[in-house]
Formats: sequence, structure tokens, C-alpha cells
Amino acid sequence: MLVSGALAMNIVYVTPVFFPSKGGIETLVQELSSSWSRLGHNVLVVTYSKNEQNKDDLNIEKYEYSVKRVKTYLSVLRDFYNSDIVLVANMSLKNIFFFLIFRKKVVFQHNNAYEMDDGNVSIRDRLKRFFVKRFKGICVSQYVADQLNLSVVIKNPVRIFINDSSYEYEGNRLNDLIFAGRFVSQKGVRLFCEAMYILDFIYNTRPSVIMVGDGPDFNWCEQFLSDHSLLNINLIRWVQSSKLSELMRSSKFIVVPSTYREPFGMVALEGLASGCVPIVSNLGGLLEAVDYHCTVFDPKTGPEGLAYRIKIDLENYLPLKLALNQTRDFVLNQRCELVAERYLEYFYRSLK
Repeated sequence: MLVSGALAMNIVYVTPVFFPSKGGIETLVQELSSSWSRLGHNVLVVTYSKNEQNKDDLNIEKYEYSVKRVKTYLSVLRDFYNSDIVLVANMSLKNIFFFLIFRKKVVFQHNNAYEMDDGNVSIRDRLKRFFVKRFKGICVSQYVADQLNLSVVIKNPVRIFINDSSYEYEGNRLNDLIFAGRFVSQKGVRLFCEAMYILDFIYNTRPSVIMVGDGPDFNWCEQFLSDHSLLNINLIRWVQSSKLSELMRSSKFIVVPSTYREPFGMVALEGLASGCVPIVSNLGGLLEAVDYHCTVFDPKTGPEGLAYRIKIDLENYLPLKLALNQTRDFVLNQRCELVAERYLEYFYRSLK
């Protein structure tokens, strides 16, 4: 339902990635698009991403908004022209001159700081940062805003699968740790597996662990766990979001051991919203994502440092758990519908 006096907008949301691929941007696009549609706005998602699952019949796709999978933006030129706002997920040099044509209505959503994993800025990233200044932009974290020298920050939303009135952190948490995300080196998945081995071999500690996700390192993790007889770790490929929330709510800690400067870290926020105590690396926007309600380790200390951090936290779970009572208002303030309204407020201001 539209806010009183507000006009329905035609919003084109351009994203390089979309369902069925999984990740932070894909989730963000789906959540915001659904929220805007429910608020009475006309939303069109435009993406290069193919749907191999339904490639024989794209009409199978059912959303609260429209989706166009394209090979070139020329095919949606009319949609761009008729839109009020064109929101673009991340700066793209490939289509930059196309966006310059519609510069007055284009808003870039900066989901990263356009830098390499080690924080250095390549020539290509420098070009992206150059064009960042030529458009209106929204950053998903203060960390990204600081790197790009921008001022507008709207932090990412969290999906909460329980009723707000019954929001609580109590529950039967039979699982100690959960790792959730893409199985790639940047997310620290190998670091996590090695830390689990050190916990077992050096500290004689075998916490119950769930690892859920997929990616190039999935088979490596499977082999590593088998080779080291780490039978306390349950390896699961991607699950539905409601099931993931259930797994998080059954876990005491969520571990986000990213080895690169994470722009935001949505999975850490979702873990916090599910009542997990976050254990995060000290890089990028991860601490900011959970409002600093977490314990921290430095990836430079390697698997030994992560293993020691986890050991200490497992021994101090109860006081860490009690501290989560302070996070309720912060988490509820990041609900999808509230974040979607913050975007709309910015859109209305930019149209004046």
C-alpha cells in the first residue's frame, strides 16, 4: 500500500546476477523488489542472468514483479525511457555510456568498493570509481561509502522469518557452529575447515557444526573433512531461505571468516537476527553489518587464530548470548519493508 500522498513509481532494477544463482546481491534484489511491489510500485528486474532451470519455459517464473532476462540493454530501451528510477546493482563499465543517456534517473547501488581482495585498486576499479562520481549512488555500508567518498548509506535488509511480536533469541540450539555462504576462498571456507581440524587435534574440542552453501571449494571441503575424519561437521548444499533460517536458529554461533574486505556481510546480519552470536573477521563492513555485536578475529592469524577464537567463545557462550538482548531494536530496524521505504524516500528526493 502506498504511503499517503506518494505516487506509484516505475522502478527498473538492473542486476548482473539473479535467481537461480545464489548470493548477497541476488537476495537483495529479490527482497527489495518484492517489498516495493507490495507497496504498490511497478517493478521490473532486468538481468543478463539466465535461468537454466526453466530455460524451456521462462513463463514458469512467478514473482510479485516483472523479470526480463536480456542479452543486451537495447531490448529494454523503452522500459528505461518509461521508468521513473533505474536502480543499477554495481557500477559496470561495459554499459556505462548506456546509463549516461539516462543519467538523470539512474541511481547506482554500490554493493562493493571496487577494489581487489587485498584492498588495492586496479586500473579498472579506478575507472569505476571515476564514473561513480558522475551518478547518484547508494552505498550498502559506511565502509563502502568511505572507500568511494560518498555520503548516502542504506544498509542491507535482513529476512526475519518469525513474527515481530514474538521476536526472541530463545530456542533449543543443539548445534554449536554454522558456516553459511559461497564455498570460495574469499569467504574463508578453507580457513574454517582447517580451524575445525586444529580445534580437534590441538584442543581436543569437537563442536557440532553445520556448513551450508555451494561453490568451487565444496568438493575440497568434502574431501578435507573426510580425510581428517571430522564427522562432527554436517556438510549441506544450498537450502531454501526458510530452511536456512531454521538451521541458524538451531545454532549458537555463526562464523563469517571472510579473508577479503567484505562490503557488508548479509549472512552475518541474518545470523544475528536468528539469535546466533556472530564470530566475524575484522575486514571491511562485517562488524558494521552486525552493529559490532560480535566477537572478532584477524584472518592474518590463520586457522590457528580462528580455532582459538572459537574455543574461547564456546567456553563463554552464556554471557555472549545474554549480550544479544541488546540487538533486538537494531535487527528489527533492518527489516526488508523498512529498508525498502528508505530507498523510496531517496528516490522521491532525487526526482525533485
